[in-house]
Amino acid sequence: MLMRKNCLFVLSSLMAILISAVAYADTVTLTGGTIDKSVVINSIYVSPFNLHDQEKDFDFIGFCGDPSVTASNNFLNGSGEVFSWALLTEYANYGPDLKSTIQELFDHTYSHAFDSDGSLLDITVGRALQVALWNTLQPGFMSTTGYSSDGSLALAGEFLSALAGTKEWGDINYKGIDFGDSVKTTLVVFAPNPITKTQTLISANYLVEQFTVTPEPATLAILGFGFFGVGFIARRRYQ
Repeated sequence: MLMRKNCLFVLSSLMAILISAVAYADTVTLTGGTIDKSVVINSIYVSPFNLHDQEKDFDFIGFCGDPSVTASNNFLNGSGEVFSWALLTEYANYGPDLKSTIQELFDHTYSHAFDSDGSLLDITVGRALQVALWNTLQPGFMSTTGYSSDGSLALAGEFLSALAGTKEWGDINYKGIDFGDSVKTTLVVFAPNPITKTQTLISANYLVEQFTVTPEPATLAILGFGFFGVGFIARRRYQ
């Protein structure tokens, strides 16, 4: 019984250390600025951003998650700003209700704007998603009744109505798309690193299939010593 308790103690301690020491090794940078600069409202580009994972050589899309930062900030135009990141569920700056609303918004709209590999399907839906996200993070940030030649503002208003429960997702009419379909997305929040700047970006389905965590060398050493300790205890028990 004592041997079993010792083994459980070593294993539980090892797992706690391993989980706390695992590091996300990828470096993510902004590349090329916004994917489309044809719609500018109040000096703000209404378009998602191009991002790049250097380690996996993977390009993907990010949405502006901080309405207070405008396009005048130089790192929004492709200067190679480096970001650290966390899953939306782990991001401390958004409360649970806000996270739930953001998740619902992306689940109903993202797959109609971008394919599973991040390639563009409909930029108008992408812009509407961006405007709805801004207004979710900061209600009233951008009017959804103003002029927009592609109809993205009006569509954003419908997204917000669906989030508020005053309209059904399936009743939104745009190019015959059924927004009532909900496609689960994996959301990741990116923050500048170092954190002296305030811009935040949100990405959907970031490297879902390639998503990995890389243990640091020290962590691997701890893991090895831990298993050695378990074996040593077991050997003493049976001697």
